[in-house]
Amino acid sequence: MKKTLCFTIIFTLLCGILSGCSNSDRGSTVAKPASTATTNEKDNNQETLAANQKEIKLVVSTIDGASYYLPFWIADQNGLFKEAGITLEYVGFDGGPIQMEAYESWDLGVTGIGGVISCTIGHDGVVLGVCNTDNATQNFWASPDSAIAQAGKGNNTAGETIYGDAETWKSAKILSGYGDVKHYVLLKTMEGFGLTIEDINVLWMDPSACLTSYFSGEGDAVAIYGAKTYSKEVQALTKVIGGADVDLGLYSYMVANNSSLKNEEKLTAIKKAVEIYYDTAEWIADNTEEAEPFQKAYYEFLGLQYTKELGMNVLTAERRFKLNELVEELFIPSEEGDYNMLQQYTVNIIKFYESCEVYEKSSAEKFLQPEHFNFDIVKEIYDKRK
Repeated sequence: MKKTLCFTIIFTLLCGILSGCSNSDRGSTVAKPASTATTNEKDNNQETLAANQKEIKLVVSTIDGASYYLPFWIADQNGLFKEAGITLEYVGFDGGPIQMEAYESWDLGVTGIGGVISCTIGHDGVVLGVCNTDNATQNFWASPDSAIAQAGKGNNTAGETIYGDAETWKSAKILSGYGDVKHYVLLKTMEGFGLTIEDINVLWMDPSACLTSYFSGEGDAVAIYGAKTYSKEVQALTKVIGGADVDLGLYSYMVANNSSLKNEEKLTAIKKAVEIYYDTAEWIADNTEEAEPFQKAYYEFLGLQYTKELGMNVLTAERRFKLNELVEELFIPSEEGDYNMLQQYTVNIIKFYESCEVYEKSSAEKFLQPEHFNFDIVKEIYDKRK
């Protein structure tokens, strides 16, 4: 399913660092995300817009409902792209690989681990940075009355908050997708019990069938995918494995179409869009209550069920990278090769996929090719603010 909308709703912007703007659609008052650009930078932006005498369209793709798109949504709804001479066109997809099938149709994207791998191995996509951690929905759940939940925590060397012990997991029937991130989470968790995947009973199935099968009475523990994590029926279960518990280095990424980066007008717009994105991400991290009405509006636009509790869970579940934090982590070297730790985490997952024959054996090497990375854009934005 794909939804496309060219945003035309631009709010009246007030002066000041965090001035308010009225959104008549919601009948609420919210704070405008602050730009951290200097006065000279803003003057330069206005000069560039005047010189161009036209707005540049950027098609931005994402996974529908993903928390890492929210900075783009909020900034656009507050007119920050309009100010910069940019028109955003939203294109949403049901998953990262599907998003990358449409790679030629968009300029800039935010995506998860599956998307970034497809973007670089299957296309000539370029990674610009990471958006936030991506652990909140990488979980396995079980009934509070299950043997796994009843065995309690503290028996796993991978994470102290993981439930169960070796025996209860060996005796359980587990529902999960095969060759995906949940599979990887399960593998690493079992290693913490001294087990392998072969030691446990896993019923591999299409991810979309896991939840229905579990509530139909099949299985003792289940992998839950996407926004279903926040449904009332799932929240009534016990989270027996959490992606954050295993600390696998799961992130969402900002990627660009290589052709767009080679177009001078598009490149200028992409640089400004990246700057606006991270400014707004920082505002969200510091102002979650003020950001919640925008989360609600985004879900309503997509036709997704929403409660304020759900919205706050989504807003606070992940760590959003501020620009200075991103730059620092982009340059932490890996001990395993001539690349950084963020790349290393992705390489680890690609090698797992290779072992499952989801990708060819040379995929990690393809991913690491220098042309798939451009960290100069975020570094340039950071350096001019120091």
